[in-house]
Amino acid sequence: MCIRDSSSSIYANPDHKLSPVEKIAYKPGSTVLGGTDFGQSLPKGVNPDKVENWAFDSNIIFPNLILHVSNGWFITHSYWPISVNCTYWENKLYMKPAETAGQKMSQEFSKVIARDLARGDLSTLETVQKGLESGALKSMPLSDQEINLRHHYSVVNDLVQRRQKEI
Repeated sequence: MCIRDSSSSIYANPDHKLSPVEKIAYKPGSTVLGGTDFGQSLPKGVNPDKVENWAFDSNIIFPNLILHVSNGWFITHSYWPISVNCTYWENKLYMKPAETAGQKMSQEFSKVIARDLARGDLSTLETVQKGLESGALKSMPLSDQEINLRHHYSVVNDLVQRRQKEI
């Protein structure tokens, strides 16, 4: 039996140039894109390689939970299949309660960024689903950067093949 869960560290782009709004939001507190940690230390076990441009760790808990953990925040993604081509996606952002108005501003900035990133992912997912339903492709290759997703599909494939042998 293979290990069903997986984890990987996601790195920030060291060449990213902060926008004026990002510079303001980063100063007083943690955001989903960076910033100060207002006295927090990293959760035990994250960023195991101690990489300087680390952004967050992505943990996949089979079969339907993704947990992104960073400095000052974490995000959960839960997926609930409804039909062969429809899934309910629950996305939640958690942050330590703000202690100052500046930290609250950083957190509000994070909510907007997290929402926009989720919408971008959702738009991509919907487009890929339409493409797969068109029948033009029989499969879709996954990027080497999608190591957790590749592992997840490998586990699902193994489980399906095992079940087919039982039938």
